[in-house]
Amino acid sequence: MQRRTLIQIKKALQELSKKGWIKSLRKHNTGIGKTLESYLNLKENNIALPDFGKLELKSRRLESASLITLFTKKPDDVLNSKVLDKFGYPREKDGLYVLHQTITSGRSNKQGFRLKNIKQKLSILKKGKYIFSYDKDKLRKLFDRKVGNGVIIALATSQKDGEGKERFHYKEAYILKVGNFNKFLKNLFYDIRIGRYPDGRPHDHGSAFRVKKTALPNIFKVYRRLI
Repeated sequence: MQRRTLIQIKKALQELSKKGWIKSLRKHNTGIGKTLESYLNLKENNIALPDFGKLELKSRRLESASLITLFTKKPDDVLNSKVLDKFGYPREKDGLYVLHQTITSGRSNKQGFRLKNIKQKLSILKKGKYIFSYDKDKLRKLFDRKVGNGVIIALATSQKDGEGKERFHYKEAYILKVGNFNKFLKNLFYDIRIGRYPDGRPHDHGSAFRVKKTALPNIFKVYRRLI
């Protein structure tokens, strides 16, 4: 793991931002992270800072950054493909079944989905009926492993040219450290994003645990803007 000082990382991010638009070094969604790592000369997505310890490096498209994905995880007690079979609906453009839902603990969404946070379980309900859940101890360990010990998040605007090739302009970056799991749960937006490819294979990268960008200072004791 490469060791950098926070000043060095901040300077590298500022220089990257000044470059303006740069071509993605990889197709599809992972291009934003691969391009960032390459320009920062990193071989893996974490950084060791003497004053802050080991931090994971994340990148997000600024257009969709009102909600920041901190990590993804599949349910503990059911396959997402089973949830899709039971609750999915045909997509308008091609008829393929999908299930796209954003759920909070405050109240049910328009389709009747909601989160219920009690005791040792974080459960997903529809119209009051149990669908599946997460063990909160396991979820806490995942939170601590992914972001609880610290993270640097870089946000970039993106655009595509006439050939569909993407490029990025990295405009904002933040260092976050000392995450509070209970505050994270209170500010949680849970995203189900599952579907199927045309050949019938499930398209499932794990449901996303997200928070509003404005909630980050409440969740992390250390919150500092780098660019």
